[in-house]
Amino acid sequence: YFNGNINNIPFEFSEVTIKIKRDKSYHTIYKGPFFAVQFSHNFNSHTVVVPDTLEKSMGGFGRALQKLNLSRLKEKLIKIDNVEFEKKFAVYSRDEQEAKKILQHNICSLLIEERNRLGKRGNIYFAFNENKFFLGISNFADIFMINITCR
Repeated sequence: YFNGNINNIPFEFSEVTIKIKRDKSYHTIYKGPFFAVQFSHNFNSHTVVVPDTLEKSMGGFGRALQKLNLSRLKEKLIKIDNVEFEKKFAVYSRDEQEAKKILQHNICSLLIEERNRLGKRGNIYFAFNENKFFLGISNFADIFMINITCR
């Protein structure tokens, strides 16, 4: 776990592993760094950007399932005017205008670029709520592992 300030902007991050139990064994669903950065500006609503696995695997039917929004009852599925971003991510928010204001071209491009860099071995998760934004990069690697050998 690390925390600090850069130019008076508080941040914290850690490497996180999330496992779920299926039957009698555990499966890792997320492993990688998770960042939280605090802003002086408060966001009006809660917005989440997740990998678009349903639409990617099931096409239009997957998009219809996303719109049902069974796991996020307060947020609705938001369509972003960026074709490449829409292919890779699903956006859920309570405030469509705020979500689109924050997910401008430069943020979308950054998320797309990082997703492309990861390839099939990882995913990107992004959210903002109150005065913080969160970024998770699931890459299934131990990037903060320190291996010291003494001779």
